[in-house]
Amino acid sequence: MGNYSEIVFSARLRKDTPEKVLDFLEWYFSARGIDEKYGPGLPDHEFFTKPRWDMLPNAASASYTSPFSRFKRKISERDFWAGYPEVQIRCNIKNYAEELESFVDWILPYTDGDGYGDTLYGYIKNEDGRYVHLIFADGIATAEPEDKPNTAEVLV
Repeated sequence: MGNYSEIVFSARLRKDTPEKVLDFLEWYFSARGIDEKYGPGLPDHEFFTKPRWDMLPNAASASYTSPFSRFKRKISERDFWAGYPEVQIRCNIKNYAEELESFVDWILPYTDGDGYGDTLYGYIKNEDGRYVHLIFADGIATAEPEDKPNTAEVLV
């Protein structure tokens, strides 16, 4: 059967993110993205060759909480971050072809990490706890189970 992996990811995109990327994200995170093919053609990245690339915004299983995905092209003018698009996704799939890591690889170049590589955007977690990938502005770091602190030691 296999295990599910969950991604929780939230990031602002750069103000200079190309319009074609924003157009694609708007389609991808909309309900119509489930039933329609994307007319202008898919972006040129390995992610879009993966078997479940199109499932991410809405993928769910009983192993995790309900999925939540959102793309905001423009934030309110009253917001300090006005003009910065946002991507938020929480979903889970059987990540056999590393779709989740590939999605991160595709989206990271468009994110606005405030100039800091240590900006944390989220994580990818395997259902059985074999690994946790932390997603930073400059890439993915893996925490192996033996790296996990003992809960009792953390609370002391």
